[in-house]
Amino acid sequence: MNTSMEEPTRTNSDGTVPLPQKDEKYYFTPIVFQVDDCLFKVPKFAFCESSTVFSDMLAVPQPSEGGQEGSSAKNPVKLHGVSKDDFRRLLEVMYPLDIPPSPSMSQDGWIAVLSLSQMWEMYKIRSLAIDKLTAMPVDSIRKIKLAKQFHVPQWLRTGYLELVNRNEMLSMEEAEQIDYVSAIRVFQVREEVRPRNGYYSTSSTNTVIERVFKEELEVAQDIHHTYSPGLS
Repeated sequence: MNTSMEEPTRTNSDGTVPLPQKDEKYYFTPIVFQVDDCLFKVPKFAFCESSTVFSDMLAVPQPSEGGQEGSSAKNPVKLHGVSKDDFRRLLEVMYPLDIPPSPSMSQDGWIAVLSLSQMWEMYKIRSLAIDKLTAMPVDSIRKIKLAKQFHVPQWLRTGYLELVNRNEMLSMEEAEQIDYVSAIRVFQVREEVRPRNGYYSTSSTNTVIERVFKEELEVAQDIHHTYSPGLS
């Protein structure tokens, strides 16, 4: 379909019509993935640009017999240990269908995006998922568990602060969920900052949390930085 006014046909010096040139920016090579029993076909560039794992994997020369892996539905890149629903959520972020992009996703959806982006070293997407989850209300216990799983020091700090400041003591079940060493440290902080006038001082509580959880916070910070090169 031609939607513009026709221009005179250009010809080479020998009278032949030159072939159209591929645009340097907007001419995408597709790639086919198989996740579970589902095939996905998307532009290849986003995986190469956003993921060091896929960039390295797809740069490996492929045997010519049967075609390059990912080149067709008969020869897809098979992703194991990933659910098709979680992969679809990641694609919603990488290839938004709305204009302007406005991925509306549940908390569990962003956790899935965070998990896959961390596994595949998609640093910018991981950072986006962390920002989205930070803006959502998350239960203190779950926040700490996620912080430990994905090495997010800011969630450790806020999660422990919320546990220290709340009126209810940790239950045995909650202590088991965050691990007993962390639970004992929460009790330690509560004892140190226990107010005599009925009010906690947030600044002094934060100082004690930094000291009591120093080693855990430093480890989380170091690992977090390995997933965030060049990102603040």
